[in-house]
Amino acid sequence: MYTVGIDIGSVSINCVVVDKDGNLTYEAPYQRHFGRFVPETLETLQSIYERFGEEHIQSVAFTGNHAKIIAARLGALYEYESITQVLGVL
Repeated sequence: MYTVGIDIGSVSINCVVVDKDGNLTYEAPYQRHFGRFVPETLETLQSIYERFGEEHIQSVAFTGNHAKIIAARLGALYEYESITQVLGVL
């Protein structure tokens, strides 16, 4: 099972996939969205589902300037950037 984390910032989209043990399994290439953060994020998410299989994705969480909008539309988890940074360090 995998967990997906997507950061939708003011300029770019960054995405990582971790396995059930917390190991980094995949890091998507840096991607600028040029203000088209909704379609670009959906394309990124679709590519992750195709790569790992929808049945293997346990959860998806979002952070970043534009992430709250996407998370609300998809009914997904959203967390403030500063909280995710602290949790990442821990």
